[in-house]
Amino acid sequence: MNYIINDKQIDILKEDWKYLVIVDGARYDYFKEVYKEILGIKGNLKKAKCTSLGTPRWMKETFENKDCKDIIILTTSINFDYRLPNHTFFKAVKVWEKGWAKELGTTPPKAVNDAFLKEVKKYPNKRFIIHYMQPHTPYVTIGGQPSNTIDKHLKEERTENHKYISNLISERTAWTIKKWLGKKPNLPIEEYFMKYGKQGLIDVYKNELRNVLTYVKHLINSNKGKWIITADHGVRVGEKGRFGQCHVNVKEVYEVPWLEINV
Repeated sequence: MNYIINDKQIDILKEDWKYLVIVDGARYDYFKEVYKEILGIKGNLKKAKCTSLGTPRWMKETFENKDCKDIIILTTSINFDYRLPNHTFFKAVKVWEKGWAKELGTTPPKAVNDAFLKEVKKYPNKRFIIHYMQPHTPYVTIGGQPSNTIDKHLKEERTENHKYISNLISERTAWTIKKWLGKKPNLPIEEYFMKYGKQGLIDVYKNELRNVLTYVKHLINSNKGKWIITADHGVRVGEKGRFGQCHVNVKEVYEVPWLEINV
């Protein structure tokens, strides 16, 4: 049970939904700010506390030893699939295998929509978990970060963030020093910070949310049923010099949206 809503523990698999959308890294406050203008659909938005603080633990707490045989899950990250218990699902669709875009360094939301529409046509009576990589970095609305290696950024992000945390140095401090020294950035988020600054990154993050919700809206408009839109964790966007999830117990990371829509 990795969600708490109104002081009540929630087992996400036991909730009433036909379609469960995971927007990776969506924090509650900015989601609340932008979702109405994009979705244009009446829904019930709640603030949820996601206690997992990161995708690996979220996967473990959500699916381990659970019966998901009526569910088709669509995933967009090789990192996600490392921990995916395939045998528990009716079907696991690895969208990233064909949909990953090396020019962006990630799996774009259009690939998710295309895969979902194909699967829902074949299996209209199944429940679906639809995972979008956005608004997680690299940010597709500003060109992403090209890479020929699917898991390159994921491995670097884990290594770099762990180094900053263990040394008690914020990303902002470390990256500012590197910029002064003329060092090149190692991570997508580091490159964006050097280019756009904190406020610029906040604006980009909001646009990533708007962009992915545009694709979610297309699916909602064409598929009737109970929809829930939530996230596996939130992120920091400059608070106390931190960027990303950092696996720390702060509200920017654990407060995520829980939007219920009936169509």
